[in-house]
Amino acid sequence: MTEQQMTEAQVAELYVATFGRAPDAAGLEYWTNEVTSGKLTLDGVAQSFFDQDETQTMYGNTSNEDFIISVYQNTLGRDVDGSDEGVQYWVNELDSGAYSKDVAIKTIIDGAKAETGSPEDAQLLQNRVNTGLLYSQDIGTEDSPLAKEIISSVTADPATVEDAMGSITYYKDWVTKYEEALGSDSDITTEELYQHINDNEYWANLEETHTLNFDEAPSVKFWEEDDALWTAPDATETNDIQAKFGFLENEDAWADANQYQSFHDGEFANMNIDKIFELDTKTEVELPYTSDDVTTVDTDAVDVELSGVTTQDTTADSTTSM
Repeated sequence: MTEQQMTEAQVAELYVATFGRAPDAAGLEYWTNEVTSGKLTLDGVAQSFFDQDETQTMYGNTSNEDFIISVYQNTLGRDVDGSDEGVQYWVNELDSGAYSKDVAIKTIIDGAKAETGSPEDAQLLQNRVNTGLLYSQDIGTEDSPLAKEIISSVTADPATVEDAMGSITYYKDWVTKYEEALGSDSDITTEELYQHINDNEYWANLEETHTLNFDEAPSVKFWEEDDALWTAPDATETNDIQAKFGFLENEDAWADANQYQSFHDGEFANMNIDKIFELDTKTEVELPYTSDDVTTVDTDAVDVELSGVTTQDTTADSTTSM
């Protein structure tokens, strides 16, 4: 991996853990450049996130308990409550002032990746980061509901990654098709289309209020095919998650039959972080380490037990080995 790619992955971790969504393209590029240029460290990025409007909206009036529960759900995929031992530990640390919220997030991330932690936690986080990076490359819109939905639907099971990544291609193709039908003179932006990706009324009105010049008129209304994704309750089991993405198995629901076939043939089944970066056009000098080194944490750091996950205390002089 290149230094740029390594940093992108680490910034994407912060997006997933803090916001519970895939990183937008502009934000990922900005914060990555802040780190690679030496203006900020990753810890500085985590701290700066709490100066952003999005963070203030999410957590400004949130109790420490609700904050930690959200971070656990985002980072570890755990459906916990205030009785959880790990949640209680972190609430006490925040209440006492021993940790700030940004340091708590960074420490929980490091704990999920640590060799002494749970392999399932590490895999879930990596799966969400990989999915988020693909979203950033292929779509990149900041406030599309898809950015949150695909991240929350990914677990340690690779089947959930395949569905989430397949949906990125599915929606990208449909938005591109409608964008081209609207024409270059349209006042509707790509970002607006993605912002309303789950709004059936918006898409129905779009057909009624705008002239759409398709090369070939769609045989389906794609926004009626995916109702299960947006209306089904949150799921944690693979079978339930796959049921939400069941529309992807219907070839007629896709804008591009070739893309459906690629998905059906397992294009995303083995889409790891290195393959995702191969799709990117940015180039950097190779570093003398591999992506496997990302999860290495200095074992001299202070261990903190986190409900079955051993993490590293970032208040100690711990470093990420690269």
